[in-house]
Amino acid sequence: MEAMESDDIQSLLPLALVTEETIINVRRVRYQSQTVSDRISLDEEGLSEELQKINRAIVGPKSFAAEREFVLLSTTGDPARRTICPRPLNISRTSLASLMDACEFPAYVLRACIFKRFHMSHHTQYSDNGSQRPEALVVLLRNPQHGHSVNVALRIRLVDLSTVCFLSVLNEDTSRTIEKTFSERGRLISTHPLYFLILVMEIRSVEHNAAFEKTLYQIYEVESATEMTPPFWKMQIPSMTKKWLEDYDNLLRRLHELHTQLCHFDTVSVFYTKWAVFLFGSIDLLEELRGEVGLPPMSKRESRIIRERIQFTRTRSEYTVTKTKEMLARVKGQINVVFSLVTQKDSKVNIAVAEHSNQLATLAANDSETMKTITVLTLLFLPSNLITSIWAAGLFEIEDRSRNYQVYIVATMTLTIAVFAVWLLYLQCSSLRRKGMRPIHMAALDYLSLGGKASQIAAQKT
Repeated sequence: MEAMESDDIQSLLPLALVTEETIINVRRVRYQSQTVSDRISLDEEGLSEELQKINRAIVGPKSFAAEREFVLLSTTGDPARRTICPRPLNISRTSLASLMDACEFPAYVLRACIFKRFHMSHHTQYSDNGSQRPEALVVLLRNPQHGHSVNVALRIRLVDLSTVCFLSVLNEDTSRTIEKTFSERGRLISTHPLYFLILVMEIRSVEHNAAFEKTLYQIYEVESATEMTPPFWKMQIPSMTKKWLEDYDNLLRRLHELHTQLCHFDTVSVFYTKWAVFLFGSIDLLEELRGEVGLPPMSKRESRIIRERIQFTRTRSEYTVTKTKEMLARVKGQINVVFSLVTQKDSKVNIAVAEHSNQLATLAANDSETMKTITVLTLLFLPSNLITSIWAAGLFEIEDRSRNYQVYIVATMTLTIAVFAVWLLYLQCSSLRRKGMRPIHMAALDYLSLGGKASQIAAQKT
């Protein structure tokens, strides 16, 4: 096949995250009897033998003796090198190369599987002889929603719709659900191979809706705890949860967590609407290719049934997209309100601190006035105390004792006036000294300017 590009496959194989051992499960749906075979687990040797049978019966030119069938090869793991919880594909690199070669999967399969994002594409295969007649349609899908990836590669032979499918699922519960549905809905797959992709879409959609409902419950819980919802929308929440959400740190952490989940839900929900459109396009392309090889189209009844089934899931996904955008807006509103409340609370705290600081400043000013009063009183009575002490010490005596009080009064007043004069002179000198001092940043500017002038003068001299 032209689309095989074996060189590209060999260069892409080292990029796939795989194990050293091989465990592949095989199941079949036989179109004529509409029966599903039991699951068979194969190792590397058993897979090699099975791939030879698949190549002869389904991949190569149609043999009239071979019965039309849908073969499902499934395993667990993800070949993409994930940054969170990597789990390699449960197949060896040699077995993966053999599977790609036997099933004639193009290199696009590996490119899609090792890509960490969502992917959908289909590729038409022609024979190597240059014929314009298409031989097969390859459909690729990668769905990594919520960290649990599902990879599907379908190769549908146009002449009889015989199909080989390689399925890898990271989550074992999802893998069991898909295999169980495959067993129960084998009749649908026997009517049209693309029913398998529809079933996978429905299973993944149910998982997505379940996770979305849990997130909605958490949002309703936060809105009820913060009383930011109408009374008839309020929920009865546990007291411990309400107390935990009263802490703004916990509340903001929860809101940002919900916002992150909703952003992912928005991407996943939009993907499902695109998935439905992709399935519609794949059905139309398959019918067009079958018409090119001269095969009759699908009956109107089958076409209507399969399209209505796709449309049902698409409609639910469109509602989920709308609901996700609504919840994103509500969570953003919650975050903005909480930030405003936190800012308001901080402002109140700052105002209280400022008022307290003002009170402290007032008390400090009062203390300063008190100290000044004490100082003035001390200066006022200190000279008289000094004169009294000297007088009482008997260092000198006045013969005319009637003049003692006059001398005392004159000496006390003179000394008091001298003390106050010296104090006032000190205050005046201190005030003049403070006025003459320049701020430190102005002094620094003067220093820099003087330094610049000095350097210019030195440069001129040299």
